[in-house]
Amino acid sequence: MKHLVLLTDNYPNTIGEFFLDDEINIIASKFEKITVLCASEKNNSQRPIPQNIQVIEFTKIRFIERVLLRFKGLFFRPLWNELLFLKKSYNLRTNFLIFKILMEDFVRSSIVMKALYLHQLTDPSKHILYSYWHDYKALAIARIRKKTDCHAIARCHRWDVYFYANNPPYLPYRKYLLNELSLSCSISEDGINYMRQLHNFNRKDKLVLSRLGKINKENPLSIISNLDVITICSCSTLTSVKRVELIIDFVKSLSVHVKIKWVHFGDGILKEKLLKLAEVSLINIDYNFMGIVPNDDILNFYNVNFVDLFINFSESEGIPVSIMEAQSAGIPVLATNVGGTSEIVNDENGFLVEKDFNQEEVVSIIQHYLSSNKVVKQQKRNASYENWKQQYNAETNYNEFFKLLKTCTEPGRSAHH
Repeated sequence: MKHLVLLTDNYPNTIGEFFLDDEINIIASKFEKITVLCASEKNNSQRPIPQNIQVIEFTKIRFIERVLLRFKGLFFRPLWNELLFLKKSYNLRTNFLIFKILMEDFVRSSIVMKALYLHQLTDPSKHILYSYWHDYKALAIARIRKKTDCHAIARCHRWDVYFYANNPPYLPYRKYLLNELSLSCSISEDGINYMRQLHNFNRKDKLVLSRLGKINKENPLSIISNLDVITICSCSTLTSVKRVELIIDFVKSLSVHVKIKWVHFGDGILKEKLLKLAEVSLINIDYNFMGIVPNDDILNFYNVNFVDLFINFSESEGIPVSIMEAQSAGIPVLATNVGGTSEIVNDENGFLVEKDFNQEEVVSIIQHYLSSNKVVKQQKRNASYENWKQQYNAETNYNEFFKLLKTCTEPGRSAHH
């Protein structure tokens, strides 16, 4: 198969984009070579990567080059097209901040393009260009495709899809990306529906569903529960969108009825604030902020410990990989109905609640479930595991994604219509 060129923010140089590990491990063997263009410089994260991967950073640019690129951006027609249609298409007013966002994405995409040209990675007969995000990196390969008719694919997740998840509530060049890329792959049906409606985009051959997934080779359903204590887990960055403070409130309220142990995986800018809140709120409750933990270690924790419930109270999501991970270990999930979460959590495998849920009601529902008999609990656990197996098994989903990549390279597929 051709040479894959993967554009990332963090993988494999730093700890971000952890969910790419499973994907790359599955598809790496199908390519002779993979070149990763990464926006981050290498630190000491020591992520294991397949042998046929080469990593290039594209961050360095001189000040004068940036100034020249901004001048060049004034002649980039899609920038002016976007400004013309902001009000008509998105009901947004043109202002300096919007103009700055458009210009900055043009500049950043130009830096990526320069790196791709410099390393001779744009030949349509040799390379498939794949941006992990529907952002300026996708803009770079869309612009290249406009010139060379190369094979250019990008994934769409959450913040790079939903305008409302950003401040200001706008994402640049999205209609241009949908039109000019060979393929945009959304991780959720909700994302597809949102983009179709917002951008008035109906090309089903250009916007497709391609779910993420997790690998779990263990069978966790045989773990024996700890009858003395209820173990609750959560896994996310400690940022405002994840609303971990609501988990703290929930654990505090539930602990009135049962003995609880709460474990949170993940780090972030709100760590100190949340640690102080937990210290004040969770008196006589066993809790642990684990910080950044390798994926394999999180999965191992789920596989050897009986976790009664996994919680995600985010106010905005694509489809959380953390939920896929929990379900791969047969853990029922309590989550807010945002983004594509309703595609993975339902009444059979967990509990889906509204974003602005009533805490007392939810505590009552969970308390009732936790006090139910073994058969009821096991049914939930089985349904959670089956949902992962059928819908979010990485082996299946990433092999399907590889077929999509392959389809894009078929004769006649890459041509503009």
